[in-house]
Amino acid sequence: DGIDDTLSNQIKAIEKIDLAELISSKFKKNDEYCLTLGYRRICGVKVPITVNMRSCPHLLVCGLSSQGKSKCVEYAMKNRDCILLNAFEEDFRSLKCRRIIGNEKILKYLTGLLENPYKREKPFFIVIDELLVLSAQKDISRAIMNLLSVARHFNLYLVGVSQRGT
Repeated sequence: DGIDDTLSNQIKAIEKIDLAELISSKFKKNDEYCLTLGYRRICGVKVPITVNMRSCPHLLVCGLSSQGKSKCVEYAMKNRDCILLNAFEEDFRSLKCRRIIGNEKILKYLTGLLENPYKREKPFFIVIDELLVLSAQKDISRAIMNLLSVARHFNLYLVGVSQRGT
């Protein structure tokens, strides 16, 4: 009985899959708002795991140390306009973008975004490493909260990386 139930459930799962959509998603080019975070296999086909930042304007990647958070974000940010806040040189090595390190410099950057907003032509991603640690400073936390509420209107998208999602 257990084997029959397992096989029956697998068949039901396969029947629910729209193979045309699955195959087209494999070859579909993502637009500039769609980030690929990784891949999963469905019926032996490698299918991208994506997030559309138009419908999900900000992203938080959480996980324990050495679980692939930075690699996931690094992969998603490849060939994207972005800036790295609180990220050291040994992290996100393949990204050729500006890095801002140090609480005062980060606060100045975030405050500048809020005080002088303008709509960007293309999406611009602000990657904040160790978000929970950085947001422990009240001024930075307030700036991030304010930015979360208005950033997408200016084609800015926040991507936080943290070991905890609290």
